[in-house]
Amino acid sequence: MWDVRDRFEARLLEALPAAGFIVSSTGGVTRVEKYGCGAEFRRTSDNHYLMTVSPTILMTGNSLRLWDAGYQNSSLR
Repeated sequence: MWDVRDRFEARLLEALPAAGFIVSSTGGVTRVEKYGCGAEFRRTSDNHYLMTVSPTILMTGNSLRLWDAGYQNSSLR
């Protein structure tokens, strides 16, 4: 899993619709979507954004999380 701690300037998220991304905001959370994938960001008090949901596949509007318990893996020999 990614651990993204970068802070993104508001102007970067505001430029995404011009690049074909769908950007929507509800209750202080901004969701960015394109090609069935998405990520979520929260605005900070200093007009930056923090990523709260890493880029993931969307299904029926919900973020999916791959669970890797280890036993699904197989080795090629």
